Amino acid sequence: MVLTSRGHKVFIVSPQKVAALRRYYKKHTKSDRIDSRVLAKLPLVDSENLNELYLPNSTIGAINGYCKHRAKIAEAIGSRKSRIQAIFTSVNPKLFECFSDNKFTKVARAFLRKYANPFKVKQLGLAKLSKFLKNNCFGEVNPELAKKIFNASTDTTKIYKCTLDQDLLPFDYEQIQDEINIELDLMESEEEKLKLMDKKISKLYSQLDPDGILKSAPGMGDVNAPLS
Repeated sequence: MVLTSRGHKVFIVSPQKVAALRRYYKKHTKSDRIDSRVLAKLPLVDSENLNELYLPNSTIGAINGYCKHRAKIAEAIGSRKSRIQAIFTSVNPKLFECFSDNKFTKVARAFLRKYANPFKVKQLGLAKLSKFLKNNCFGEVNPELAKKIFNASTDTTKIYKCTLDQDLLPFDYEQIQDEINIELDLMESEEEKLKLMDKKISKLYSQLDPDGILKSAPGMGDVNAPLS
């Protein structure tokens, strides 16, 4: 950055190529002095693949930083979803199949927060389960969803009843429920942070592309355009 600001041209070099060239000159010796000499010779042997250093302005740098941070948060959310599904599958194996591709909608999350225990679902009954789902969804809920959940949970109780009666169940439903709720709390907090990131990225990106030209291209959008 200092060299560039003073008018010097700075190039990015491949560390692998530098190491290979250094080994050619000094196979068993490594020092900063030798590396600096190798760097000076690199343009002679690989001038076509040298890329001049590009330093973004503060706006582009900020977008880049937010996008990288956003990617990490999105990855964390994906990991939590996988963990919740794995935990739930151990206590009610067929449950997540009931939600198909809508595994973390409002109604799904409401169910996950309360009914990790399939015996609790069976005790609740189909009618009350249907009412619970209707009270915890946006719009209409699939009338078959309650039946699928109830049947899946009932099947699981048949598998686990004998083990539960003998006190040989390798997990505790209360602990499992607490663990799922904590993961959901953390995931939803991360989702809020993701929304905050999107607002900041959108605001900065509008300064660079006020007409939204890049976002209008096929495959682009509010998330992909700033990454480009």
